[in-house]
Amino acid sequence: MALAGLATAQPTLNGQLTGDEAAYGPALWTNTTPTLFGDAQPSDPCEEDGSFIADAPNVNTGFEAAIPLSVIGNPTGPIRLKVMLMSDSFDFISNQVSGDLGGITAPNVGDPRGADFNNISGIQYVTVTHNATFQPSIDGVNDGAGAYGDSLYDQQQATTFGDNENPSPGFGLGAEIDNIYASTDGSNLFIFVGGNLSDNFSNRLVIFIDTDSATGQNQLRGDNADISFDRLNRMGNSEEGVTTDGLVFDAGFSADYVYTVVLGGGDPGDPEDPFSEVFPSMFVDFAELPTTGGGAGTFVGDGIIGLGFFAVSSNQGEFGYDNSNVGGVLAVCPPPAGNPDVSTGSELNQLFGYIDEDTGLMYLLLTGNLETNGNVLNLFFDVAPGGQGATFPLSGQNVDVDFNGLNRMGDGEVGNPPVFTDGVILEHDANFWLSFKTFNPANPEYFVNAAVLRTQGFPLSNSFGAPFDFGAFYGGVKATIEARPDFPFINFDGPRVDDEQDDISAIPAIFTQYGPRTTTNNVYGPLFDPFNFPSPLPPVPGLINAALDNSNLLGVTDTDGSDAASATTGMEFVLDMNELGWDGTSPVRVMGWIASQDYGFISNQVIGGLPTDFDTMNVGEVRGTNFQNIPGDQFVTIPVRTGDVNTCPFDITGPALDGVPDGVVSIADLNFYIGLWLDNDIAADFTGPALDGIPDGAVTIADLNFYLSGWLDTQGACP
Repeated sequence: MALAGLATAQPTLNGQLTGDEAAYGPALWTNTTPTLFGDAQPSDPCEEDGSFIADAPNVNTGFEAAIPLSVIGNPTGPIRLKVMLMSDSFDFISNQVSGDLGGITAPNVGDPRGADFNNISGIQYVTVTHNATFQPSIDGVNDGAGAYGDSLYDQQQATTFGDNENPSPGFGLGAEIDNIYASTDGSNLFIFVGGNLSDNFSNRLVIFIDTDSATGQNQLRGDNADISFDRLNRMGNSEEGVTTDGLVFDAGFSADYVYTVVLGGGDPGDPEDPFSEVFPSMFVDFAELPTTGGGAGTFVGDGIIGLGFFAVSSNQGEFGYDNSNVGGVLAVCPPPAGNPDVSTGSELNQLFGYIDEDTGLMYLLLTGNLETNGNVLNLFFDVAPGGQGATFPLSGQNVDVDFNGLNRMGDGEVGNPPVFTDGVILEHDANFWLSFKTFNPANPEYFVNAAVLRTQGFPLSNSFGAPFDFGAFYGGVKATIEARPDFPFINFDGPRVDDEQDDISAIPAIFTQYGPRTTTNNVYGPLFDPFNFPSPLPPVPGLINAALDNSNLLGVTDTDGSDAASATTGMEFVLDMNELGWDGTSPVRVMGWIASQDYGFISNQVIGGLPTDFDTMNVGEVRGTNFQNIPGDQFVTIPVRTGDVNTCPFDITGPALDGVPDGVVSIADLNFYIGLWLDNDIAADFTGPALDGIPDGAVTIADLNFYLSGWLDTQGACP
């Protein structure tokens, strides 16, 4: 039986729990044992150090202004500046400010309301001391020591607003303050702020100017001039009558004036037509901040930046911007993220699963990781009477698969029938075995191996002892398999079938890339069971399906087993129950563990869990291990979801498009199905070419036609 169509909400085979929580239901098992096979870490770790801010003093492009002293009251004393980057809505201050916030990874200041710079160690403003020997060109490029003197501040924090990587003097997708320079010449205040602004109206450069310690606002009021769409007052005391929650500056700083700068409105144009590019514009606002509130405010003007001269010129000053900086401070490290293809550790966290009686499929998800070094997940399935591994130890005379890895776990003695001595002893006899491994971090590969476990301890064989049972395997380069449009996962669809064995041949091992049980029956059934298989049948694809998302960084660690439920990615399977050998009535039990790449050493990551003794030790050598002597159940029983025949198969979702049927066949169902079909999601497989409603393991135009016809015939409430 191949993958069946979506009659009810079914998990998407991608190695992820997210989105499939409702389909799987609660976990059937949760691990509490810390892993001793490595706790997965980010494959590209990031740790902020001095290099993240080392280049800040070297930035010589950014914002520049020449402000007539007459506009700011012709100050006769010191001029102080408080500079910050914040959101365009004025409700969030970044960590890019004129002052050391306490470390390279210092967090954002946050909401200006309630923020108090007195609570931060050190002076959070700069004082202008240099007298310019010449007037700088207001083009966004620092004109050197003669114009500006020494830097008043070099940034001490990596930016939380993104690191610009675009060398264009106009466009930029990051915001940072790298350094601050300022000077006067008796007529003008010159300001240079090295760094970047994003070009999409997302953040603002805000410069508060203190020209008189006896006037101005140490705490911003909420009744200042309406500038920047009245967003300035978003920083002040709230409008609800609260008069104590406005932004508070250092005790030695009271703002008398403020300028705000934002970039936006550009068009990168057509890459094939350089003349279609239009640089962003700079928009400048200005306001007075008198002690008693009110005061004048104005929109200073706007103009295109990055042209090599000022962008805005008015009575309030000249302003320019060069956004070409790609150096300076770096962005803070992003939250640790795992790599779906590569893992540095192996662990099991939770097991989810069920058997869909209607489709005859088992859905199984083990959250966790497989280290990309060949560590292997073993799964043993007890689905019917008989099998091996519990009544007697696992045989060492099973089929050759994965370089005899299966037999590495079985009896070391040779014999026919085998001598049962030291093979691993399971909690229950198993009828079927799977393994999953991944290796080669540079270009990750992954493989699933499978074999039937016969009760007699050795394969079905001809009169010369040559096997009719196959060693099955499927896999390859993970990126290649996942790039396939129809089946972006391991799906055992061939093409290999070693069909040369006959009753007088002596081929020691035969292999297939289809399900081994069904392939043996179909190919060699006429030789050992001619009554049920009078003639050979073609192999069936899609009986074993698996996916791996190796990105988990949560779950159990190497010292703590308490957080297994936080993991949401791992190893996922969709398995045909006939292929496993289920008799339709026996309880289905799964046992398994993570082991070394040669199968010979069992970790402490075991399905069903282990006693606390194993928090600090692995199970060890596989031969001689007896799980029946370990307290607790080292297996999980998979529930069978039973029910009546689905009388409303075309109801596949509700208005939320979440894949949960709502009892009505509506346009939502059609839209949801079309989305599945366009994505080549195997859940859209409703039929084969005969349009008989029997899925064929492929998503084709036949499925779309079949679903559309059924949808048209059954619209409305389900019966």
